[in-house]
Amino acid sequence: MQGFIRERRPGRYTVYWETQDMATGARRQHTRSGFTRKEPARPPKGDSAREFLNVVVGKVTSGDWKKDQPLTVKELLEDHWLPAQRSRNLRPTTLSQYDDVIRAWIVPHVGAVRASALTPKNVQALVDKLRTTETSQGAERALGTLPAACCRDAEECIQVCGRDGTSQP
Repeated sequence: MQGFIRERRPGRYTVYWETQDMATGARRQHTRSGFTRKEPARPPKGDSAREFLNVVVGKVTSGDWKKDQPLTVKELLEDHWLPAQRSRNLRPTTLSQYDDVIRAWIVPHVGAVRASALTPKNVQALVDKLRTTETSQGAERALGTLPAACCRDAEECIQVCGRDGTSQP
């Protein structure tokens, strides 16, 4: 299996590679775009098109590659963000509050939305709805702390999940 890199516009590269469907034998082309570097920096930083292509080709060849699946807000928070917070040695009460807010308020309202499709309008609608339906002062306090914590870690989540809300290879 081979792949290639194409410069789509000055300074922007797209990686192309193929896989074969085991059931039908059909070949399928896949792409990932947005790379600003074609070749690795020295020392390598993991942000070049060539490094990405090498990783993907290795995974396709070994049979470990799977097509990216867009993450929902629920998956992003429960599978990526909360475990990252647990590894930061935060107080158990803080982690419990984060978990409660996610499960009780965020997941029921926007949990099914793709993380890449979440907009400020979605978030504002959630906040407005909770302010009119939830009377607990704890809800107000939690609404203030959790989004701030999520925003602080947004770049880390983007590195783990990609800007388009998909898992990285």
